[in-house]
Amino acid sequence: MDFYVRVFVRIYTSAGAMKNTPLKLSYVYQCTGCDSFHLQPLGRTVSKNTSVRYLPGFGPIVPQECTDCGKKYNMGGPIWSAPIHDQDWVTSILSDVKSMKARYPAFDRISAVLTTISEELPDVPLFVSLHNLCATLKCTSPSAVVFRSAVINAGYRISGTHVNPLGLKSDALMEVIWDIMRCWVS
Repeated sequence: MDFYVRVFVRIYTSAGAMKNTPLKLSYVYQCTGCDSFHLQPLGRTVSKNTSVRYLPGFGPIVPQECTDCGKKYNMGGPIWSAPIHDQDWVTSILSDVKSMKARYPAFDRISAVLTTISEELPDVPLFVSLHNLCATLKCTSPSAVVFRSAVINAGYRISGTHVNPLGLKSDALMEVIWDIMRCWVS
């Protein structure tokens, strides 16, 4: 808030924790035409009986051209694709802030950010901007409520994001997002 950054870091040094690191990182493929993105995990596990093997991830997960618009992909990363918030901690801080409302001159803003974070999908690292989707299609934007309802009715989860008030996180595939937008336009 107000361009300040505070990062809490926990460092793990055990071999077991280090083996899990590639499972939390992904490469991103983003289409140059429609901004569709896809994640490719760096690692995977294979379980057999009681043992777990750590292996490199499979790839590439996308063809040379985007299936939605036919353009090429840019590749980026690796990015952290595991949850970035400890939901229990965020809920605890939000509760503490609410109980001491008078001590915080910026209570409304702090509460709004923490509430958004607490409602955010923890297992979805990236978000789409409804306005960017509409700019690609050169159409007016549906309301967030209409778009959210369409995603939920398609059987997926959706939430806002603390990063962008107009951003939406969803576990829906990009193909589903574009199908919803095509229906909106037609």
